[in-house]
Amino acid sequence: MPLFPISDESEEKKQSRTLFPDTGLHAEPRDDRDTPDPGNLDWLVNSSYKPESVSQTASPTQDPPVQAVTSSEVFKDAQSAGPHTGSKRPKREDLSSSEEDSDDNVEVKKRRKKSKKEKHKHKSKKHKRSKSRARSRSPVPEYSNVTEKQRKLFQHSDKVFIEEIPGLEAEDAYRIDRNPNKNNYIYGSVVDRHVARYKRHVSVCLAQTDGPTVSLKDKKEQGGKAKSHNRYYSKEQRKSLRMAPHEVILTSKVGSSSEKAKEFISVTKDKSVCFNQEDNQLKGDIRDQLLDKKSYAYIQGSGGMQLEQEDNSIQKSYLWKKSEDFNKRLRENPKDVKLWLEFVNFQDRFLYEDLSDESQSGSMNVKKLPKHVIYEKKIMILKKAMETNPSCVSLKLKYLELCQNHLEAADVNKELEGLLFKYPTDITLWRRYLLFNQSHLPTFSVTHVCKLYSNCIQKLIGYQTGTVFSHRSTEGLDMEMLRLVVQYCCFLRQAGHTEKAVGCFQALIEFNLFCPPSLESHQDKRNAFESFWDSGVSRVGESNARGWRYWLEHRGHVAPLAAPPSTTDIEQEEQDLLACNDPKWRMWLNIERLRESAHLLPWRPDVSNGETEEDCQDMERLVLFDDISGVLFTLPKQLHFEVVVQFLMFLGVDRDFWMSTVNTFDSQSNVDCVSQVLDKILLSECHGNTKVPSLLKTFINSLLEQMVTYFDNDSNSHSILTALRLRFLKQCIGDSSSGLKQLKKFGKSLLKEQRIRNNAYVWSEYTALLWEVGGAQEARPVAEAALSLLSKSESDMDISTQCGLVRLYRMLTEMILKFPHGHQDVCGDRIQIKEAENSSEEARWGLQCLVEGKSIKDSRPNMNPFNSVLTMKKMNKMLEGYVKILKLELHATSSMCVLTLQHFCEFTRCCALYAWLSQADRLKESIGLVDLTLSKVQHLLPEQTTSDNSEHSHSVQLTSNYSRVLEEHHKTKVRIILYHMSTMSAPLTCLRSAITCALGDFPCSPYFLWLFTQAELKANAWSRLDRFFTHRLKDGAQPIPLLIAILSQVQRLCNLEEQMRKDKLCKDEEVKISETSMIHRIRSSCDVGKDSIIVQNCPLLWRLCLYTEVKYGKKDLAKGKFYQALQHCPWAKVLYLDGVAIFGEEILSSVTDLIMEKELRLQIPLEEVDILLG
Repeated sequence: MPLFPISDESEEKKQSRTLFPDTGLHAEPRDDRDTPDPGNLDWLVNSSYKPESVSQTASPTQDPPVQAVTSSEVFKDAQSAGPHTGSKRPKREDLSSSEEDSDDNVEVKKRRKKSKKEKHKHKSKKHKRSKSRARSRSPVPEYSNVTEKQRKLFQHSDKVFIEEIPGLEAEDAYRIDRNPNKNNYIYGSVVDRHVARYKRHVSVCLAQTDGPTVSLKDKKEQGGKAKSHNRYYSKEQRKSLRMAPHEVILTSKVGSSSEKAKEFISVTKDKSVCFNQEDNQLKGDIRDQLLDKKSYAYIQGSGGMQLEQEDNSIQKSYLWKKSEDFNKRLRENPKDVKLWLEFVNFQDRFLYEDLSDESQSGSMNVKKLPKHVIYEKKIMILKKAMETNPSCVSLKLKYLELCQNHLEAADVNKELEGLLFKYPTDITLWRRYLLFNQSHLPTFSVTHVCKLYSNCIQKLIGYQTGTVFSHRSTEGLDMEMLRLVVQYCCFLRQAGHTEKAVGCFQALIEFNLFCPPSLESHQDKRNAFESFWDSGVSRVGESNARGWRYWLEHRGHVAPLAAPPSTTDIEQEEQDLLACNDPKWRMWLNIERLRESAHLLPWRPDVSNGETEEDCQDMERLVLFDDISGVLFTLPKQLHFEVVVQFLMFLGVDRDFWMSTVNTFDSQSNVDCVSQVLDKILLSECHGNTKVPSLLKTFINSLLEQMVTYFDNDSNSHSILTALRLRFLKQCIGDSSSGLKQLKKFGKSLLKEQRIRNNAYVWSEYTALLWEVGGAQEARPVAEAALSLLSKSESDMDISTQCGLVRLYRMLTEMILKFPHGHQDVCGDRIQIKEAENSSEEARWGLQCLVEGKSIKDSRPNMNPFNSVLTMKKMNKMLEGYVKILKLELHATSSMCVLTLQHFCEFTRCCALYAWLSQADRLKESIGLVDLTLSKVQHLLPEQTTSDNSEHSHSVQLTSNYSRVLEEHHKTKVRIILYHMSTMSAPLTCLRSAITCALGDFPCSPYFLWLFTQAELKANAWSRLDRFFTHRLKDGAQPIPLLIAILSQVQRLCNLEEQMRKDKLCKDEEVKISETSMIHRIRSSCDVGKDSIIVQNCPLLWRLCLYTEVKYGKKDLAKGKFYQALQHCPWAKVLYLDGVAIFGEEILSSVTDLIMEKELRLQIPLEEVDILLG
C-alpha cells in the first residue's frame, strides 16, 4: 500500500492535506498511479511549505479514504512529540486514545512502535552529544541584520531537525558561520581537501556548430579503467618537475623558408598547424590539433622505441643526474680542486629534495636525506679528494670546517697550526685560523686574539723583508697584510677598543708616510719609532701634527700636543640621563652608549699642565707602544694612498664607489661595512646612532688637510683627497638649506685656490654634491661654467682632468633630461619633461661637444641624423681606444688606476646616453652598446687556472678592478632602463632581465639584490621573490643575499603594518601581527645561516634575527638566538648591548660579567652606576 495514496478529491483539497504540497512543476503524466509524483516531493525548493498551514488544515477528525497512515497523522505525531528538550523521550500517553482502541490500526501501531524505538535510540545518542556540545559552546552572539525567525534559529542552534523549532519556515532554515578560518590568511589558500571537486556530466563541447565532435571524456582502454587526470602535485608530476630541462618544441610549422616562426600556438583550422584529417585518427579531441606529427605519434604509440629509450634515461631526478655527471668529470680530471669543492657544496641540495618518489624497488623509503647523512657523504668526498690532491690547502680547510662542530677545539686548532707550519704565507689559511680563535667562546679573549694577530703580521714581515728563507714571498703579500691590519682594527672596534684601532692606523701611517730616509732596516725603524710614540708630540690627524720625520730632524724644537678638548659636554649629558629616573639597566645602557660614542680617540695627556700617562682615569683609553707595535711594517709607495683612504673609511667618511683600490669587505668580521650597504631607514633600530661626534669631525678635517699637503706632488691623489674633503663636509652638514649655504661657501673658497681652480675632478665633485643637496637648479649653472672654463684639447690633459670633464658632461646631460640623482626608485614617479624635443637636442649637443672638443657656448648647428651617425662612430672608435688603455691599468693599485677605471666607465655612460638620444629604437640601441662594451671588457680578463698555492695572488687586484668595471656597466644598463620606464614605456621584463644578468656576474652585490627585491615587491610578485632567494640559498649561504632575503620579508611585514594603520584595523600603538608564513620564512633563513661558517660569524645577521624575532615573533625564541649569537660572535660588543636592551634587568648582571671576562671594553661598571644613582 503506498504511503501517500492518490484520491479523487479536488486539487485544492489535495494540496491542503498533503505534507509536501505541489509547486506546480509537474513531470510528464504516468499511468502508474501507485507511485507518488516526484514533483510533489521536492520540499527543499518549495517556498510555500509552512508547518503552520499544514497543522491548521490537517484536522484529526478527517479520515483518509483508505485505512492507511496519512500525512496529517505523521505530522500530528511530530507535533505531539514536541521539540527536544534534552534526552527526555516523548510520553506514550500523549498518543490519541482512538488510535489505541482501533482494531484496524494494530498493524500500523506495531510498525510505528518499532520505528519509534529505533528513532529514540539514535536520538538519545544525538542528545547526549549535543548536550556535551552545549556545555562547551560559547554564548550565542547577537546579530542585528537578521530577521526574527532567523534569530530563533540562532537561539536553538543545538537542534537538528526543522520540526524541532516551532514557527521556522523552510527558506529560513540555514545558519551563517561568521567565524573565519584564520589559516586562510596565513597560507593564502584553502586546504586541498576543502577544494570542491566536480564531475563533468557533459561529454561534448558546448556551442559547437560544425567540425568533428570533441569528446571531453577519457575513453577506457581495452581491459582497463578510465584514465584519471592527476593533480599538479601528484607523484608523477613531482618527478617531471625534477627532470632536466628539455628543449622547447615549436609546434607551429613554417610554410616557407622566409616566413618567421610564430610565437604562439594557433587554434584555427590552418593547414600549417593542423595536419590532414587522414593522419588524425583522434578527431574528437581538439588538443590533438595542437600537436605536431612527432608529438602525436608519441601519443599514439608509434615510433615508441626511440622515445622509450630516451624516457628510460630520465628515471631519477635532476639532482641524481647531476651527481652522476660530477662523478664522471672527477674520474676524468681528479686534480680539479674547484670541481671537488663544487661537488661537496652540491650535496646541500639534497637537503631540500623530496626523495620519496625515487624508490623503484623499495630500497629508498625516506622523504629527505637527513643532515648527518649529507655530512658523512661530504666527509667521504673530501677524503677521496685529499688522496688525489695531498698538498691542497683548500680541501683541508673545507675538511676542518665540516669537522669543526664534531671535533674538539684543541684538535682543530692543532690541525690549523700544522697547516700554517707548512704554508706560512697562505693568507687564506691565516684568516681561517684567526677567525676560528676569534669565534670560539670558551677560549676567546681580546688579549689572546690580539696576540695572534700580532704573531701573524710579524711572521709575514719576515717573508716580506726576506729575513726568513724557508718560504719565498708571494706577489701581492703587501696588499694582503694591509687587509689583515684593517680586519684587526675592525675587530678592535667591534670589541669596544676603538681608541686602540685608531692608534694602530695612526702608527701605520706615521711609520710609512713620514718615515725618515736615514732609517733602512725594519728593526732600526721600530726602535726609533718607539721614542717618537712616547714623546707626547702630535700624531697624524691631531692638531699641529708635523710627522715623525720632522720630529726626528728637529728633536727638542717640536711643541707637545696642545690641551685636549674638555669633556664637559658628555658630563652634562650624563647628568641629564641620571635625572630621567630610568631603571638601572636602561641607565647603564644609555651611559655605556654615550661614552662609547664619545671615547673614539686615544687619550693624550696635557703636557702644558704637567699631566702624564699616570693621570689617565680610564687606562683602557691609553694607547701604548706595545698596543701598536704588532702592526708596524713597511708598505710600498703605491699603497700609501690606499692606507689613508682605508683610515678615512674606518672613521666613517662617506666615500664614492671609486675612492678605494683595495676591496676590504670582510663579512665575517666587519659588521660596519655590511651595514653601510643596507637600508638604514628601514631598520634604524638595528643600526643605532650614526651621528658623527664633534671631536671626530675635527680629527677627520685635520687628517684630510695633512694628507692633501702630503700628496701635493701627486695630482691624482691630491684631486681625490680634495674631493673627499668636500664629500665629508656635505656628510656633516646634511641636506638642509643652511647646509647648502655652507657647502657653497666652502666650495667657492676651495676652488679659488690656484692649484684647484683648474682641477676638473674637484669641479665635478662639487657639482655632484650641489646636485644632491640643492637639486639641478643649483648644480647646472656650476657645470656649465666649469665646462666653458676647462674645455681644451684632450692631449693637454692629465687623467684626473679627463675624468672630471667626462663626468661633468655626463651630469649636465642627465640634469637636462631630469635624471634623478643617486639611486633611482623602481616604478617611481613619472618624469615630465617640458619641451622634450629642445631638451633632447640640447643634451645631444653637449655630448657632441665632448667628442669633438668644442665648447658648449658655441653656436649649435642643426642636429640632423647624419651628424648623429658620425658622432656615434667617433664615440665607438674612442671607446675602443679606452679599452686598450684599460688593459694596461687593470692590474694597478695607484690613484691613477682609480681615475682610469672611472674615466672609462663615465665615457661608456655618455655613449649609452647619446645612443638613447639619437637612435630610433632608443632603449635597444643604448643597452646593446653597453652589452658590446661588456663583452670587450670580459675578453681582457685572462683564463685563471685553479691552483691551491698563493702563486695566483697577483691576479687578485686584476680581478677586483675588472669586477668594478663590470659592475658599473651593469649599473649603467639598469639606470637607463629605469629612466626609460619613468619617461616612456617599457615592460618590466626588460628590467628583470638586466638585473638577472647583473646578478649572474655579481650574485652577492647588495645594490642589484636590493633593486631586484624592490622590483618584485612593487609588482606584488612575492612568490617569485621567495623562489629566487630559496634557490639562491640552496646553492650556498652568503651573508649579503641572506641579509637581503630577511630584509625583504621585514619590509613586507612593515608594509602590512602600514596597511593595517591605513585601514584603521588597529591603533598605532596596538599594531601586532600574528605569526605568519613570513615570520617562519625569516626563521628558516636564519637557520640556513647557522650551518655556514661564513654566515654564522656575521654579527649583523644575528642582530637582524633578534630584531625580527622580538618585534614579530616570540621573545622566548629571541633569548635562544641571543645566546647562539654570543656563541658564534663573542667579540661583537653590540650583541651584548642588544641583549640588555631586549631582556633588561634579567640578564644585565650576567652580560656585564661576561664582558669583563672576555676583556671587552666596558665603559661604566655596574658599581659606578649604583654610586651615581645613590
